[in-house]
Amino acid sequence: MNLVLDIRSPGPSKMEMGIKIDLYSENRVKGICIIEPGEKLSYRYVLQNGNFIGWRPCTADDEVRFILFPKLKFPLKILFDEKGIRRKE
Repeated sequence: MNLVLDIRSPGPSKMEMGIKIDLYSENRVKGICIIEPGEKLSYRYVLQNGNFIGWRPCTADDEVRFILFPKLKFPLKILFDEKGIRRKE
């Protein structure tokens, strides 16, 4: 698997998230993007030499980008907007 987008619900604790990250590492996931709706933040990690290396967190005003997928990018605020993501008609 190349990329996991994990949108957290209010329930999972930091310990549970650590367990998930360990599972992602064991399964050779190359990148993780954790979305924290309550904090309006995104945390991104890339697997390097068996360890996840964290990037600077993205805020709602940032555009989320991924080094593994240079063409994949989106404004983080669309995930927190009440209207959500809408299709252009």
